[in-house]
Amino acid sequence: MKAFPQSPILSVSRNGRKSSGSYREKCDSIDLLRSGSGLSSRSIVSRMRSPMKSTVLFFTSFLFFSSFAVADDYVPVNTQAPGEEPVSPEEAAKLMSVPDGFSVTLFAGEPEVRQPIAMQLDDRGRIWVAESYSYKEWEMKGEDRILIFEDSDNDGRFDERKIFYSGATHLSGFVAGFGGTWICNSPNLEFIPDRNGDDIPDGPPEIILDGFTTDGKHNFFSGLTWGPDGWLYGRHGITASSLVGVPGTPTENRVDVSCGIWRLHPVTHKFEIVARGTTNPWGLDWNEMGEMFMTGNVNGHLWHVIPGAFYPRMHGQGSASHVYDRIPMAADHLHHEGEWTDRKDFRDNAAGLTDDMGGGHSHCGAMIYLGDNWPEKYRDTIFMSNTHGRRVNHDILKRKGSGYVGLHGQDFMKANQPWYRGVTQIYGPDGGVYFSDWTDFGECHDNDGVHRTSGRIYKIVYGEAKHSGPLDLSKKTSLELVACQLQKNDWYVRHARRLLQERFTAGVDLTEARDELLRLLADQDQPVDRQLRFLWALHTTGGVVEEKLTQLLRHEDEHMRSWAVRLIGEAGKPNPEQFKIIRDIASNGESKLARLYVASTFPRFSESQQWILAEDLLADFGYSEDQNLPCMIWYALRPLVGADPIRGLKFLSICHDPQVYKNIVRRVASDFDLNSELIPKLISSINATLEGAGKENTVAGVKGIEEALHGLKGLTPPANWDLLASSADASVRGEAAKLMPVFEQGEPMTENDWLQLVDNHTRRNQAIRKLASFSDPKNASAILRPYPRYLTEDKEAAIRTLSSRIEYARPLVNAVEKGQVPSRDISAFHARQIYNLGNQSLNQTLEKVWGKLRQSPLEKQEEIASWQSKLTPERLSAANLSNGKLMFDRACASCHMIYGEGGALGPHLDGSDRKNLFYLLENLIDPSAVLPQDYRMTVITLNDGRVLSGNITEQTRHTITLAGLATVEVIPLSEVVKQEQLEQSTMPEGLLQTMNENQVTDLIAFLQQ
Repeated sequence: MKAFPQSPILSVSRNGRKSSGSYREKCDSIDLLRSGSGLSSRSIVSRMRSPMKSTVLFFTSFLFFSSFAVADDYVPVNTQAPGEEPVSPEEAAKLMSVPDGFSVTLFAGEPEVRQPIAMQLDDRGRIWVAESYSYKEWEMKGEDRILIFEDSDNDGRFDERKIFYSGATHLSGFVAGFGGTWICNSPNLEFIPDRNGDDIPDGPPEIILDGFTTDGKHNFFSGLTWGPDGWLYGRHGITASSLVGVPGTPTENRVDVSCGIWRLHPVTHKFEIVARGTTNPWGLDWNEMGEMFMTGNVNGHLWHVIPGAFYPRMHGQGSASHVYDRIPMAADHLHHEGEWTDRKDFRDNAAGLTDDMGGGHSHCGAMIYLGDNWPEKYRDTIFMSNTHGRRVNHDILKRKGSGYVGLHGQDFMKANQPWYRGVTQIYGPDGGVYFSDWTDFGECHDNDGVHRTSGRIYKIVYGEAKHSGPLDLSKKTSLELVACQLQKNDWYVRHARRLLQERFTAGVDLTEARDELLRLLADQDQPVDRQLRFLWALHTTGGVVEEKLTQLLRHEDEHMRSWAVRLIGEAGKPNPEQFKIIRDIASNGESKLARLYVASTFPRFSESQQWILAEDLLADFGYSEDQNLPCMIWYALRPLVGADPIRGLKFLSICHDPQVYKNIVRRVASDFDLNSELIPKLISSINATLEGAGKENTVAGVKGIEEALHGLKGLTPPANWDLLASSADASVRGEAAKLMPVFEQGEPMTENDWLQLVDNHTRRNQAIRKLASFSDPKNASAILRPYPRYLTEDKEAAIRTLSSRIEYARPLVNAVEKGQVPSRDISAFHARQIYNLGNQSLNQTLEKVWGKLRQSPLEKQEEIASWQSKLTPERLSAANLSNGKLMFDRACASCHMIYGEGGALGPHLDGSDRKNLFYLLENLIDPSAVLPQDYRMTVITLNDGRVLSGNITEQTRHTITLAGLATVEVIPLSEVVKQEQLEQSTMPEGLLQTMNENQVTDLIAFLQQ
């Protein structure tokens, strides 16, 4: 095998001196067996990759190493305002407040480390750090890199530093294992081989997965950490979705990934979604029992992650259909005042209630402390950095029902200075904890600029941290790695387990190691958390046989039983004996946790087993009040009911939970058009429930029909509809009455009928809205004639109707030109709506009378700069806030909520960077500059000629729910002629053109208060 070019690698000691080494010849991993160890972990032979060969690859590697050698000369460019600088790293460490008995040391600070977006420890206890210089412009310059820090004397400060890799373009996470380092480098998940473990890449990164979005801005894919099951776990944000697969995978076979958690098997490269939902998960860890928890950057902060679960999304329904209900966050509190939709001034780390509650809404990192240095009260509790609170929050995890609740703990650390921005928290082999600090000013989107030349890592220990001397777990024998499973410090446990898995993958004989693990697993004196460790190590090394899993299904502890169910599911469907026991776990009521994991693992069983097991899950033993089970049971049943709704009807007679009952009915009813017998049979089943004294379920069932058919009209009522519509039970009748518009069969109102009602004060608003379905231009004239006398809501209805089709829009624009309708009455949203009708001459007139709708990027930047110069702090301080609220109500409240008031079409403004003038102006003047996928405008053309614009909030096989300005319309798909999503925001340009200078000043001041 050819040697790579000899080129110096730079290594820096903490006194700043540089030393040089040389690249060593790349060694074949088969020759790197170490005495007594069986196999070096960092020299694992990757069975799934072919050996590198060919002259082309040699020269590729030459170029790779040439750029790598000079990487330490890189000097990043700050975009933060000149003169805005953080306190020194040493001073920042001194300013931190921690509980009595703890001490903080500066492990590393700029210039040795900058922009630490991710941090890990290797098998030698060294700190690896990913530096992201590409954030937030993502210009793909190849400037991101990975550093290695070593503290050989364990004094809390690094002694040696080296660059492992330089050249990443979108680095957001990494982890070492299986002979190299896995990195999140959008659009790829890549593997940097270093099979001889010399800290020098063997060659360029290998692409393992591709298709991750590069449009995520702040919500990219990230993380990377090893789970107890031996899989590689990662995270993904909501802004833009990805289509992921191994290179070359056809589009139709790729996995759609939006917000949530995913995993990858390191050997087979099988890729799976673990759980979907939230906004931007930015922390993931496991407790002693192997239960997974994630932290959210915004919109809540803590979730118990259950495989197969769906959690609330910030916006949109995502790619999954018929989910209906989502599992709420596990925490019973927030780290700020009120709901997340009505935050006020906590972003400045305000004193008082906000400070007491935790300091703010944005979080990074998740560490469940399982080390052995901190006091016992912190063990198995979770820590996360609070971005705007400039601190580390602490939540206490407590069992509740089938899962957990996160209780509010005392904040662990406060930075006491505005530049702290914690990202990662991890504990090491001595039990001390490392905290990475991005070190930047302002809010979490960095709209005030990025201070790229700063970054710190601190270490916090309790008392004196022990020092075990030189450490390298990869040199230990396999039996010694098994012994590590008995350590109190889980750092040893996790690294040793992965090393055993690597040796198993490489074909090393682990017979003795597995025998010892089996002996320990059988030892009833071992506590459950230790037994779980033995089980996971056996699973990742192929040592859990079918008989053992069958035995563990009968274990006295619920955690062992639930993990036995999960590991059986990993291997496929259970055998008959196992299935019998699993059915018992699902229905005997002994453990809600074990039942939860039956529902979670349900999709991995055979279809025939699923139909049987579904009935066991529906058995009643008090799960309807549980925070997880009703949702998880529905998620399990969802594919079965969708595949065979007639068969799914039998679940209604045994279902004891109204939420699950309603969802079954709703799913069945949504297929009403596929089978004429479906709805009558459904109604009979619901009525039978009432006769069986199931009133609550019956009402829920009728509500399920209403939700399934909402927005449809003119359907023929089923022959037996009177069973519900004329029910003896008043609550059932009342719910059934809500379906009257769906089954209305009377003579419809004609165009002339509605036209006559325009002069009727009580019916005018309805008439104006209904006339949108017709196209005669005379209707527009009739609507415009009494316009000056209209109430505000009638004027809004008129503008909405008249902007929906060309035949009406032309008379409206002409009326504005003639002064009959004030131009200010046409909002920027409706001006855009008219523009989207696509008539050139109409748009020319519109721009003449209303203003310019489209600006070039240069014009927008000039307008932003102009307003920045006008809106000085002195001028804003003298603004009329009352008038500013009036301007907000007129121009913004239809779409945006602030302080608990307003609409929901656009993002809530309480959590935005409202104090940043540039941020506000950019969003007002150039709203499409940063464009989340779910806020792109959708334009729908209907078969009656109308053109509607807005956000799609839900789409079924029958209807589209479109949220527009102060309206939500449920549109039958049968009426849709064309549907198009534009690369522009639903928030229109030109909003400030409708205001004078004083009004803009008042609005900005109101938003910034």
